[in-house]
Amino acid sequence: MRAYYVVGYRLRQNRFTLDVIAALLYLGAVIAIVADVFDIPLKGVLATSGALAIILGLALQSTLSDLFSGLLINATSPYRVGDSVTLDEVADGEVVEVTWRATHIAKANRDMVVVPNSVIAKSRIVNRSFPLGPHATVAKFETTTQLRPSEVVHALELALQTCVGISKDPKPSVATTSIGRRTAMYDITFSRTGERSEVEVLNKFYDAAHRHLESFTVPLEHGNEFADIPGGTLAYRLVEAIGIFGMLSKDQRIQLAKSLVRRECAPGQVLLGAGTCSQSISIVGYGVVAASATQDSGGHYDIVRLGP
Repeated sequence: MRAYYVVGYRLRQNRFTLDVIAALLYLGAVIAIVADVFDIPLKGVLATSGALAIILGLALQSTLSDLFSGLLINATSPYRVGDSVTLDEVADGEVVEVTWRATHIAKANRDMVVVPNSVIAKSRIVNRSFPLGPHATVAKFETTTQLRPSEVVHALELALQTCVGISKDPKPSVATTSIGRRTAMYDITFSRTGERSEVEVLNKFYDAAHRHLESFTVPLEHGNEFADIPGGTLAYRLVEAIGIFGMLSKDQRIQLAKSLVRRECAPGQVLLGAGTCSQSISIVGYGVVAASATQDSGGHYDIVRLGP
């Protein structure tokens, strides 16, 4: 049986099952030898082994818990070798091996985490590899309760539109999961297009979410310092956030912010056509601007989307 599982690299996945079968075979062989070869009555042997089993059970309580938890895990198969799993706050990574005592999980940085099976049996298991097919990504976002949930949800929806790597089908969703005395939690569920990795998409989403949320909920941290600037604090922060203006002094940045002219555009409006040279610098203060290219079939696809 072991030779059969070695073919096709299946031994690592089924090692636990093979070890249990081997243990039962050896136990059966020992009982057969005692009963048939040595002709010793099994009642006395069972009585002695029962007392010994109680002593060993008390001494190996933790190990036996791992053993029976391993039997349960292998019987129900919540994950297999090669699956990407998350075990509450215990571990997150790819399953490398499942033994009679523990499960070996390789983290993203290739560190190996050995988790006892008894701990896994009490943990919530999230298998990101089953069922087959693409899985949606769930991002968590936390804000203060000073911000209205409707404003936060709107900012998160704009952030989803800003990221090119997020698929429109199925449609992303934003849900308010909890509101406490000081903080509120939101779950954002979306699917990736496959063009970018999950880490890259999450980084871009969180950055876009922060910028969109700031674009229409900017607190007046500087008092009346920018009261005479059209757009106030937001106009100054838009200038301050752009690296090319970092060489200017604060007074020059304030002067530049005062010179900004607000322009509102309708959805679908073309701001700058291909080959056109702009006579001014445009800063996105609110919403999403897409830079698109023409496909061979005549349609358009977005190369990049710009937020505030």
